[in-house]
Amino acid sequence: MISRPRGTRDFTPEEMDRRDHLLAVLKGTVESFGYGEIGLPAFEHLDLFTLRSGPGIIGQMYNFTDKNGRNLALRPELTASTMRFYVNNLQNRPKPQKLYYFGNCFRYERPQKGRFREFWQFGVEFIGSSTSLALAELIAMAVKLMDRSGLRDFQLNIGYLDILRTVMAKIGLPTSALASALVLIDKKNIEGLEDLLYENGTSAKLVSDILSLLDVTGGIELLEEMEGMERDYPELAVPLERFRKICHWLVIMGIDKFNIDLGVVRGLDYYTGMVFEIEAPMLGAEKQICGGGEYSLVPLFGGREVATSGFALGFDRLLLALENQGYVFRAKRLDLFLVPVSPDDIQYTVGVANSLRTAGLRVDLELRGRNVKKAMKYGNSLGAAYVGIIGENERNRSLVAVKDMNSGEQKSVPEADLVSYLWEGRNSLQT
Repeated sequence: MISRPRGTRDFTPEEMDRRDHLLAVLKGTVESFGYGEIGLPAFEHLDLFTLRSGPGIIGQMYNFTDKNGRNLALRPELTASTMRFYVNNLQNRPKPQKLYYFGNCFRYERPQKGRFREFWQFGVEFIGSSTSLALAELIAMAVKLMDRSGLRDFQLNIGYLDILRTVMAKIGLPTSALASALVLIDKKNIEGLEDLLYENGTSAKLVSDILSLLDVTGGIELLEEMEGMERDYPELAVPLERFRKICHWLVIMGIDKFNIDLGVVRGLDYYTGMVFEIEAPMLGAEKQICGGGEYSLVPLFGGREVATSGFALGFDRLLLALENQGYVFRAKRLDLFLVPVSPDDIQYTVGVANSLRTAGLRVDLELRGRNVKKAMKYGNSLGAAYVGIIGENERNRSLVAVKDMNSGEQKSVPEADLVSYLWEGRNSLQT
């Protein structure tokens, strides 16, 4: 027996129903904001990912050389592919552009709960505007995705990199040290951050101010309380005012429960201004479900400088959070399972099934030649809402004997009325 590769999963029809349901909700939500779906290749040139994150990322990737010696890699995420696609094909289109995607990604990591080597990512990219209103809408849409998916317990954390970078610019850190500092902040390694700052000759006052900024957490009122820092750092006036405007628009959009956390930095040096994360505490250590912000990647891939922002959502983690919450997914039930009583009834039964399927109903029929009792038992095991029996009497009178598998009630339904009868039954089950 050949088992599946470590870090991958198989999905049953019931699990795929849940995944399809969640994906439909996510797509419907972002499309209501004017986003359009794009499709991207499962593998790209290796350079696409090493250009962005450096050669160190190769250890986390499934990379290979093809038969012509090209260095390729299975995509570890989808933002880089989207930016490559934009530079290749879309940058001359009117802006802003609102794009979304869904697909499987691959990373060679140690599998654990909520983390797999093959995982699915849903994300959006907003290209062509960096107004405070546009950024607030991006965050509001991410929150709307959580709400509409049915997730109840989650927390939105918003940071602003330019505030932290403005203070850290006083140190004059080399680029490599600044990147290391952001990684330490992202990992909440404050002790390591202090060591790095002092090693680079940072004064005790500056170290204290930076650590104070990282302690800033709370509601929108904190932005007003930071006015005192503007006296010591006048350069903070511009980023603070922009951050206030983003939070102001969020409140107008009905998003008033968020946590300002200047320690949210996303750990990657291509993020530029506003950043945010959404966490589901019920997931424990792997609680982050969604993250994103403003970034700059287009020039790295040969395109013209343009404002870009977006976020990616861990589809598997969101699904796991919903399941842990006890969310009840609505199953795709079979509308009708048809059973011909004898071989003479099969042709008529097939005709009935064809007409019902054409009308958009989910219909199956007995294909193994079992007797009525065994076939009905099988239909019930499929979770069919109704079982339809067709014998000589029904065939001659253009009827179907329909049994409601919930109530046990049985009635003869004219073939001409069967579509409306089954649609009515499906709608009653969904209300």
